[in-house]
Amino acid sequence: MSDNFFYFAYGSNLDFTDLRLWCEYHKEPPFYPANVRKAFLLDYRLVFNFFDEYRVCGIADVVKEKGYSVYGLIMELSANQLITLRRKEGYPDLYSELKVGIESEGSIIKDVITYSLRDELKSASYIAPSRYYRQLILSNARKYKFPEDYIKYILSNETRD
Repeated sequence: MSDNFFYFAYGSNLDFTDLRLWCEYHKEPPFYPANVRKAFLLDYRLVFNFFDEYRVCGIADVVKEKGYSVYGLIMELSANQLITLRRKEGYPDLYSELKVGIESEGSIIKDVITYSLRDELKSASYIAPSRYYRQLILSNARKYKFPEDYIKYILSNETRD
């Protein structure tokens, strides 16, 4: 096997322009993931449960919850790209790295990296995203043709502005 890793994006990292802008702002090398395709994480739910000072709003997280699915993109990253992504995610201080099974194109891919807020940082209550942040997720959900029910769920999350 190569030194590449599979990563599952579900929040703002669905948007490669936003990712590139973050890299530029933080003087990180831009990266271009390979083999990008639609996928979903079974028995997890997308929530907004943390206030991010950089975004100045609630940000996305995944929590285990039977009967739900989180749609996103699976992509292949090099070791250097994974290092940059870890910095962006605030790993290990903000987000924990999870190894999960992802379904894509009728197959299960195991040991895929995704991120979830550290348990002690998760709020029990909803923390509204900004309209801009929600739109990053929503526009990519539409672009990659996520299920309509999932798009409606994203829209049901009220924004702070």
